[in-house]
Amino acid sequence: MRNIVMASLYPRSAVLINLQEMHNSGQLISCAINAACMACLDSGIDMKFMFGAVTCFLTKQEQLCLIRPFNENDVKASFVFVFDNSNGRILASHTEGCFSQEQYEEALHLCREESKNTFTFFKQTLTSRS
Repeated sequence: MRNIVMASLYPRSAVLINLQEMHNSGQLISCAINAACMACLDSGIDMKFMFGAVTCFLTKQEQLCLIRPFNENDVKASFVFVFDNSNGRILASHTEGCFSQEQYEEALHLCREESKNTFTFFKQTLTSRS
């Protein structure tokens, strides 16, 4: 968050975001990251850019999907990517499971494209409140 929040505007201050898990549908990390971004946006904290996270799953049938398979045993690997909205840079990534370099790159591309929908949602939510 230090690289995202305009810290020079808030000297001798701390930004504390508390998140509470209410329900977990298999995408807890990306939901928490997106909630933190929305909290900062909603509170009016100046940021250099928005950030958004997307999770995708590699099934045992070697297919990438954005929705967690119903049967948890069908998941071979999971990928979480955090992007900035200005140029789509990767801010962070988290992976679990076994996968090839090619599958990682495919997951990265899929998540980067889906992050555009996340940022659109952020903007729509904020403009509908005003």
